[in-house]
Amino acid sequence: MRQNAINSDSSGQLSLDGQAAVALVVAPGAALAIAPNANQIAAGCAARSQSQVLALPGTPPDPLDFLECQNGSTADNVFAASVVDNAVNRVFNDQVLAITAADVMPALEAAIADRAQREIAPALRNAAFVLDSNNPRRWVATSSNPPIYPYATPFSDPTTSNHLGAVGTYQGLLSFAPSAGFVAFAATPADAVETMGNGTIETQTCSWETANEVRVCEGEYKKDSVDPSLPMRIEMTATFTSVAMGFRSLDPARLQAQARNVNPDPWINLAVNYQADMNDGGTAGKPHGSVTVRFWADLPNIPAMGWGTKAQFLVRIERAAIADHCVLSTAAVACAGSDTSWFARNQWQRSFYYGVAQTNTANVLPAIGGCNSTNCLRFNDPATRNIRLLLVLAGRRLDTQTRPSASLADYLEFQNADLGTLYEQRPMRSAKISDATLMAPWNDRIILADWIAPNPTFPIASLP
Repeated sequence: MRQNAINSDSSGQLSLDGQAAVALVVAPGAALAIAPNANQIAAGCAARSQSQVLALPGTPPDPLDFLECQNGSTADNVFAASVVDNAVNRVFNDQVLAITAADVMPALEAAIADRAQREIAPALRNAAFVLDSNNPRRWVATSSNPPIYPYATPFSDPTTSNHLGAVGTYQGLLSFAPSAGFVAFAATPADAVETMGNGTIETQTCSWETANEVRVCEGEYKKDSVDPSLPMRIEMTATFTSVAMGFRSLDPARLQAQARNVNPDPWINLAVNYQADMNDGGTAGKPHGSVTVRFWADLPNIPAMGWGTKAQFLVRIERAAIADHCVLSTAAVACAGSDTSWFARNQWQRSFYYGVAQTNTANVLPAIGGCNSTNCLRFNDPATRNIRLLLVLAGRRLDTQTRPSASLADYLEFQNADLGTLYEQRPMRSAKISDATLMAPWNDRIILADWIAPNPTFPIASLP
């Protein structure tokens, strides 16, 4: 039976004698000739004399001729390995082997951790907002400058959390909340302005094309008569809230500038440039963790276009300019060189814990600088601080844990659950053992996403 989402907390959609299973192997016994009896009727089944003679070619056999009672039903996913009083009233001879999540998850989680190291870690680095004292603050795939990562989501039941980061939270759930519903215009975007050249905006009308989603400014511009050859630049600015609370990207296609001679001439699309600045909350109307996007375009030269003395312009900005980063996508899409859609599609964000160095979040604004040997996270070595960002795959529920739960101890083990800055990888153990120093049971797996020198050793080393 296919399950829509498979992750560490998947238990399977099959049931054997009340116990969840991900797969069942059912071996039918010899055909039974059964008269009506209490066992069959009590189980909600019709009494049946089985015939295991194969039907005509092309005619599928009836499962009820091989499997007894509910095991042969296609109406549900419930199976049984025995029935009451079967020794006296022989109505059941199926043999059933259950394969549970506990049987397959350790191997699956090892593969998922390896794939997350190869594909999800680069995608998270690709989602970083980079601060640069010489260039615009921006999202870039690679940079030698300190990256800014989203705040963590305060830990709670992963199945009910909104997965939206919170200011001042550096460890918790992955911030995987979609931008729609959380990212918004901080205020009505400012009207368009002329920022370069000798021309002027003659008239302008700004309005919501879609309430609180799409803002448009449209009007007339005029070239200056002294030197009409100089370009005239038009610019628009808007601030978006809650950007530092999730993995976001900037979609330049949502920033538009157009020009034309007069209505009804067709609009000409203009090349748009942009700059994005993350805010520390020190400026009115620019909340902490918001991003101010400024975009501009050079308007066509009116005399060179043969348009007379005036022309029309239009600029448009959409709230969706701040979009979900591709790592959040459940659809097949290239993200930092890989198709990472398997991660969100199977809701693995519910099984991963997220740790980020405080100084690699918007907490450092307006300064520029990431973590160092005194304030980075630590991995296995208490004396070495060099990890900017890491993930912990919590693994399936151990016998000592309860899920779903709002308690971190029900997901992570020992050192990894103490809210400190030291994270550990230890050998996988599913049961307690006599040597308490080995801290069993243990099934956390560490994925290192970003670090400074010294570089960690891959594959990830375990403590004894």
